[in-house]
Amino acid sequence: MNCFDMRKVMLPVIVLGVLLVFSSCSSNEPKVQLNEGAHIVLLGNNLGSRMMNFGHFETELHTRYPDSSLFIRNMSDPGNTPVFRPHAARDTPWAF
Repeated sequence: MNCFDMRKVMLPVIVLGVLLVFSSCSSNEPKVQLNEGAHIVLLGNNLGSRMMNFGHFETELHTRYPDSSLFIRNMSDPGNTPVFRPHAARDTPWAF
């Protein structure tokens, strides 16, 4: 597949993505309903681990839901992927 064919394929995907983003932003209703004392766990890789350095995400959640008494736990690790997790203490680095 050459570059011109790739542009033909990617243009509708990009347009669809932009339309989905704008359509989801039009509603003023909250997207997530959090109960009192809800536990939120962040799992992921380097994006979540960098969120530990800056408290913007947790601050925003506590600002939007001040009476919910939220528990936020960030368990992200930049070296982990869904299948391959290299650690010295494990016999095999593969998750499955």
